[in-house]
Amino acid sequence: MKKISILLIFLAGLCLAGRSQSAGDYRSATSGNWNATATWETHNGTEWVAAIATPTSTDGVITIRSGHTVTITATVNYDQVVVEAGAQVTVVSGVTHTMNNGVGTDLTINGTWLNSGGTWTVTGTTWTVASGGTYIHNTTSGASTPFGVATLDPNSTVIYRGSSVLTPAVSFAGRTYGHLSFESTSGTWSASLSGSTATAINGNFTIGSGVSLTTTYTGVLTIGGNYTLNGTLTFSTGTQIFTFTGSNKIISGSGTINFETINVSIGASLTASNAFTIVSGFTGTI
Repeated sequence: MKKISILLIFLAGLCLAGRSQSAGDYRSATSGNWNATATWETHNGTEWVAAIATPTSTDGVITIRSGHTVTITATVNYDQVVVEAGAQVTVVSGVTHTMNNGVGTDLTINGTWLNSGGTWTVTGTTWTVASGGTYIHNTTSGASTPFGVATLDPNSTVIYRGSSVLTPAVSFAGRTYGHLSFESTSGTWSASLSGSTATAINGNFTIGSGVSLTTTYTGVLTIGGNYTLNGTLTFSTGTQIFTFTGSNKIISGSGTINFETINVSIGASLTASNAFTIVSGFTGTI
């Protein structure tokens, strides 16, 4: 009786595995360019075989497997894309890529999606950066449209990445982020944060070295994690309200805050690093 039960469980597992993919699904076979057939395998209804074409939005689920980096170097339409943890999709500069609206979630990022340029057209209605996933916006192309239909898990990460020769487009106000970071790969870049709609960062908020942010943002910024500043944050106008939720939060870093008028609303126990420099007309309490 015990042997029969084990056999039934095994057969049930095989059935479930068989339903995990369908004819027309794609998965990465290796790292490579999206438009190279050698990058892909496709499911023929029975098994995975070498692809004879590259995947588009007319195909089934497209999975980039852990350990693989797939690079979009030419125009492509896609849908039902799953980037596994440990996998990456990189979009190079100058490429037009379109996320279409299809069955289920149009894009699920469990690994990393590096958007390095081009035009991202979004006709899809649902995409998500899942827990542990990372979306990197390393382009001057607009960020508002993609984020308009995005769901960002509280443990996901969004990075605005720039350099002395590239200032990424920033879509800030009215978003609900997981972790949010601004970083520089080389030199200094500057950006402005504007708007008045409430913004929430469920995780950590980091402004990295080489990043100079000037804010005219007049909404309430709620931070659920820690705040690290190694760049420069300048409040140029209005009243800024930072509300920290939870307890035992840390403000740290070696950067500089320039204040005109700021009210810091702290609903938690905060530890401020001695390396944290506050200059110019600070009014409030940290």
